[in-house]
Amino acid sequence: MSRQILTLPVLCRVLRYGVGTLLIATLIAHFWVWLSLGDVKLGTFTFLIHSGDLDAKELSEMPILIRVLTILVSLPALFFLTVALIRLLRLMHFFEKKEIFVMPSILLLKGFSGAIFLYILCSMVEPVVRMLVFTLVGSTQGQELVLHLTDSFDELLLCGMFYVIVRIMEEGRRLAEENSEFI
Repeated sequence: MSRQILTLPVLCRVLRYGVGTLLIATLIAHFWVWLSLGDVKLGTFTFLIHSGDLDAKELSEMPILIRVLTILVSLPALFFLTVALIRLLRLMHFFEKKEIFVMPSILLLKGFSGAIFLYILCSMVEPVVRMLVFTLVGSTQGQELVLHLTDSFDELLLCGMFYVIVRIMEEGRRLAEENSEFI
């Protein structure tokens, strides 16, 4: 018999560390761009840091009012992404302890799905809202509108699948409780 190296607890711990690192890196990248700190140069490599479809250089060239409005428009998406990743971190902690069908883990998966869904919607709408804000304040910044709808719709379908899985988990838990009453 062969032993599995990647057991559920180990896999969940690795995923938890990866998601935690991703969350911290995402927050740092957003603040880096918002503070207009520029690109990062390490030896011969240059890392171009972008927040959505904006880079630090483009944001730093904007007037202060437009820059603040741009940051405010991007806050809802970042908020929902942060909420989703924190819920995923907590969910992986439950899975690591092999507490998969307990109500808190089911609710965390449902919350993760909802927050990711809202993040994707906010990310889809953000360029349009930003363009509208630029137009309302009479700015000539950001006259080019770029939308990546194909990937976003795929992600929305994936969120729908998460909700189906949550419903199956809830139904499985209900049936298990119902069956335990008969024994």
